[in-house]
Amino acid sequence: MHNVNKTKINTDVIYWLNQKTKTSNHSVVLVDGFCFMLRKLKLQGAVRLVPGNFFHQRFWKSLDRTLNYNLTGNKKRINVSLYRFYYDVSVSEGLIKLVDGRASLTNEGKLFLTISSEEQLNFLLSKIW
Repeated sequence: MHNVNKTKINTDVIYWLNQKTKTSNHSVVLVDGFCFMLRKLKLQGAVRLVPGNFFHQRFWKSLDRTLNYNLTGNKKRINVSLYRFYYDVSVSEGLIKLVDGRASLTNEGKLFLTISSEEQLNFLLSKIW
């Protein structure tokens, strides 16, 4: 989990996170969505992927509604960028595994959910370049 892999992120995502953090009661918006994604995988066991190995839109809409991100209601590029970042980091860092068109949480992913919010945030920020 402490690899130095970096994941490209669209600058619109950084702008959105900055705006969302200003209106949020707390400053871990980035961590909330990422951990929600991992917890959802833990709860469901495995989630079907669409062609191209990405979560189905319903998966992201559930996250979007629960966390009140309000991203999936429009067609802006940010929608895909934030969720693509979550997905790419979780795959590249071995937090989720992809087998036969399905994604599931790994032991490393379960461990990630047990570390402090500060450690989770530092981890995610270290993946942005």
